[in-house]
Amino acid sequence: GLKDHSPHLRLILPAAAALVWTIKRLTGHHEPDNLAEEGASEAEILGSTVTLTLAPARRSAAPRLPYKVPSGKSTVLLDILIPTTVPEFWKAIFHSDSDAFERYHGSMGDKDIYVGPWREKVEKPAPGAPGGDQKMQRRRVSFIKPLKNPLGPRQAANQETFRVVDLTSNGFTCECICKTAGVPFSNSFQNELLWVGYQVEDNVMRLIVSGECRFTESVFGMLKNTIARESVNGMKSAYDTFFRKIVQEAFGIIEPEPEEKTRGSSVTKAGMADSAINLVTTNPAVMVALLAT
Repeated sequence: GLKDHSPHLRLILPAAAALVWTIKRLTGHHEPDNLAEEGASEAEILGSTVTLTLAPARRSAAPRLPYKVPSGKSTVLLDILIPTTVPEFWKAIFHSDSDAFERYHGSMGDKDIYVGPWREKVEKPAPGAPGGDQKMQRRRVSFIKPLKNPLGPRQAANQETFRVVDLTSNGFTCECICKTAGVPFSNSFQNELLWVGYQVEDNVMRLIVSGECRFTESVFGMLKNTIARESVNGMKSAYDTFFRKIVQEAFGIIEPEPEEKTRGSSVTKAGMADSAINLVTTNPAVMVALLAT
């Protein structure tokens, strides 16, 4: 079976999907390339490059204002407390000069890795949508994932588009749309993620990454379930790698990744993080035990 750990697609091809792919290959049929955008350049689509930096967080005796945490996607992939500040985390992971995403994808055997700069473009709202023109801050990440299933294609092209929803020294929210080309039904679905990071203490932040598979076209029931299940499994595996290879090596960790949680209970109950912080800071033995795990 396929044992690659794609961040957004670990599609173990069922027999029916493999048969469809083989027939299409023999007849010369090609799936539409859902990554193509009519030859437009990245700059034309996303705008001009921009530097997104955050000022160091200021310590204050006043109570910290709570960060407004949005509702997450259906599956929590990562929910951890990190001994750092939001500006330091952003600089180490998301800044255009950071090589974190290159190292992350390289550690999983991905090829032709490209991590573009942040770009900004003023866009008009959709017809009928409220509000005026809006500055959209986005970046592209692309890579080739080698595949090992003998019945299917040898590789899949992946493209991620990150978009800043909110960015302050106290917290950030980023959306990510992940598309794949070169595998059966790849033009019928996309994986969507939500990154949320926010400060819970002066030197402790919480990071929550959630994701789900969303279908953009109809797919036969059994195949749809398989695609959705394996997409989520692939995202879980990938963010376990992100946690171990990138976050833990860069910052250490206060709390291991919690057990899988469902929508709402994982993303909106910030009190869980506060309780963990209080326990750690008031009991040194708990700190030692957590760091030893």
